Amino acid sequence: MAAAPAPAVDPRLDEIVRTVPLRLEAAFREIHAGQMRGVPIVNETLSVKAVGFRVHEGRVFGMLVTPWFMNLVLLPGPDEDWTRLATGTKELIAFPSGWYEFLGANRPETGPYKACSLFSPMFDFTSMLQATETAKAALIALLDPAHREEGAPTAEIRRRRTEELAALEAAEAMASVDDDASPDGTEQPPVLSPQPTRRELIFGAAAGARPASEPA
Repeated sequence: MAAAPAPAVDPRLDEIVRTVPLRLEAAFREIHAGQMRGVPIVNETLSVKAVGFRVHEGRVFGMLVTPWFMNLVLLPGPDEDWTRLATGTKELIAFPSGWYEFLGANRPETGPYKACSLFSPMFDFTSMLQATETAKAALIALLDPAHREEGAPTAEIRRRRTEELAALEAAEAMASVDDDASPDGTEQPPVLSPQPTRRELIFGAAAGARPASEPA
């Protein structure tokens, strides 16, 4: 039997995917060049980029990478009116991997959107390539139900993931002590990982991220 054809995507959603991420990039490049110039939390190795914006359940979402934060950004659907969305309004929103806390934002140059902070500041990243690859991996994981913890409140999920990361870091520290000792008793130079593990980058950071106090 032939597979059923994929449902047609509302052309208005396609238009949002094409246009709004570009407006977000332009707005935050201006913020970077203006009010964030010289601010210590800015990682000048990085730039502004909208990553992986796509349609999901009638809305468009993607990642916004800047030199001072990485946020998951959710845009209103074509038939939704978010014009009265107040900046800073908190809301828990469900994705296949679980519930995430978003803050409302409403900028004249971009229109209203909701943002979930994954990283702030951004000094864990040494290149724009590393930051954008992390953003892409986070978007994939966000839609993976295997990461969901059914029935656990958001605060409990955060607590568990923080504990898991602490245990992982302790185990890695112990392993690095063992690895540093060579058979002849001399100390070997440490081997530095180019970036944290995917779980650390995505789920630990996403679960424990602090809302950014700087422009978001």
